[in-house]
Amino acid sequence: MWLSQPNRATGYVSELLQAQGAKHFVNDHKLEPYYASALAHWKLENMFQTRIERDLKPARWYLLMAFRHLALDGEPPTMPQAAQAVRQGTRVRKALEDDAKAFALFRTAAELIRAELGGQIDRDQLRGERPLAQLRSALKARTA
Repeated sequence: MWLSQPNRATGYVSELLQAQGAKHFVNDHKLEPYYASALAHWKLENMFQTRIERDLKPARWYLLMAFRHLALDGEPPTMPQAAQAVRQGTRVRKALEDDAKAFALFRTAAELIRAELGGQIDRDQLRGERPLAQLRSALKARTA
């Protein structure tokens, strides 16, 4: 959600863990982004049960990144130890706590993903850099 690397989380988890490794849950990191991420993941998984098409499940990491981007109006994520991380994490959490707003942002994210990636969404398609670049471009245009 905050690393903006959903393509690596989709297909190269071990590579992502190796690259990030000890950079997570560091003592000086602000906790709000972690809390917001957990809540976002929980909320999205629940929405897959009732409100968001299940065929988008392979794109869950893309949906989470897009949600964060939309909730912050395109503001790039800050370093996790920065005071601004508290503000960003809180903004994302508040968007998630408002069920109507959360659904609207996830719906917008889903529409952007479908528009950029087209028809069937599968893990192999999502592993490359191209889908990520397409979504980033669409998000940038959306929040510009």
